[in-house]
Amino acid sequence: MELPAAVAARLDELIELGARMPTGSESYYADHTSLLSWRGASIALLHRILGPNDAYTKQFEEVTGGYYMSAATTGTVLLRHIRQDLQAGYLSRVSDLIAADVIGDVWAQTSELLDAGYTEAAATLAGAALELGLRRVADKHGIAVDHLRGIGPLNEALAKAGEYSGLRQRQIDVWRQIRNAAAHGDHAAYDAAQVRAMVDGAQVFLGEMLG
Repeated sequence: MELPAAVAARLDELIELGARMPTGSESYYADHTSLLSWRGASIALLHRILGPNDAYTKQFEEVTGGYYMSAATTGTVLLRHIRQDLQAGYLSRVSDLIAADVIGDVWAQTSELLDAGYTEAAATLAGAALELGLRRVADKHGIAVDHLRGIGPLNEALAKAGEYSGLRQRQIDVWRQIRNAAAHGDHAAYDAAQVRAMVDGAQVFLGEMLG
């Protein structure tokens, strides 16, 4: 099934806008007005072509919720994958549309942010990747989590379902706390080494769970 020209053109436009998102007062912040405008237009389009409950739509809303440049970067990656799947004919609303390489792209971006010294942005983006991954783990095992938001509730649901141990649940909760501290600007609550351990640990964990 060929992607309608109007939809393809609009997706291409939004992908270009996301890729060229201007920065704000600091290089790791996006210009608020530009980001909000782009995010709103993208969500409106996704609601029309996929629906508000589609896995892609939900994940786009989640990963673009902040003001970091990583929100635009990750959202643009998702839009590219959405366009590819739509072009390939995947227009039905299925729960497993999120490709594993989307998470891989996010981890690569997180490492780049850490290497550049942007610890806060890296922790926030790593948390988004972890949340996305936990949702995919739940989908893989048929655990209903559509009504849940955030790492904490997803972690609790998966541990309760017996997908991993209480020790693993506590480790994921530590990662959740680092992500939340970064999102609220509480720099004293974590350091670069802890964020690096979070990135490495979460990446290995999700590789095992989704492999």
